[in-house]
Amino acid sequence: MKNLKLKIMIPAAVLLLASSYSCKKFLDSPAIGSLTPEVIATRTGVDGVLIGAYSLADGVYDGQQGSPWETGTDNWIYGSVVAGEAFKGSNPGDQPAAANLEAFNATGSNDYLDHKWRVCYAGVQRANDVLRLIPTVKDGSVTDDQIKQYVAEAKFLRGYYHLEAAKLWKNVPYVDETITYAANNYDVENTGPIWDKIAADFAAAAADLPETQPQIGRANKWAALAFEAKALMYDHKYPEAFTILKDVIANGKTSSGAAYALGKYANNFNPSTKMAPKAYLLYKHL
Repeated sequence: MKNLKLKIMIPAAVLLLASSYSCKKFLDSPAIGSLTPEVIATRTGVDGVLIGAYSLADGVYDGQQGSPWETGTDNWIYGSVVAGEAFKGSNPGDQPAAANLEAFNATGSNDYLDHKWRVCYAGVQRANDVLRLIPTVKDGSVTDDQIKQYVAEAKFLRGYYHLEAAKLWKNVPYVDETITYAANNYDVENTGPIWDKIAADFAAAAADLPETQPQIGRANKWAALAFEAKALMYDHKYPEAFTILKDVIANGKTSSGAAYALGKYANNFNPSTKMAPKAYLLYKHL
């Protein structure tokens, strides 16, 4: 695909609200439940926005179209089904968009692809929101070390969602926190691969992330290094990836401090031992 641009659109509801406001000030105060940047410019606010960025990893967001089938980052449809190692099954009327992908008949109007794209860039946007929010926190609730970690986690997630998009479409727009509607720079070209930018986000994250995390599920240093290696392999930079992976295999640990271990690979497919935690983590990273 060439000349595909990412555009930030103004929702019609916002335009309607603006035109209504010009005639009548029917909202003299923020709507109940709305949050201004000033309200969330705290440690709690930053953490909440960051958790929102993590939440898209399951592919479901804001009640919009999408599901783990279409947009989850296990990519079962785009990987196993399209590759032929799995079969969608059922009947032609069941998930026809998945059947078209399986038969290599998908077009740009395929719902699966549309929803996957939306989730990837919603995740990128949420990660960038964290990076935009952090400099506005002035109440002293966030220490310098906490700021470094929040930035690192946001960059990890931005790399992660860009990687999800690049795996499917290769040349995709790379969108960082400087891309905004106010800056009028939201037409982002996709003239070449962005593996180097993705790898740079993971490398920056690895430099400042701790080896362990108090909450399971938050990215740690070793997760960032493993994904950096993955991005480097997509960029055919195998020696650099190999160096990182040797370190990950020898010294990597989960966010709770358990050493990475491949374990028995067959357990991933055995219902009684399905996705043994240690094996699953390294398998997913590599």
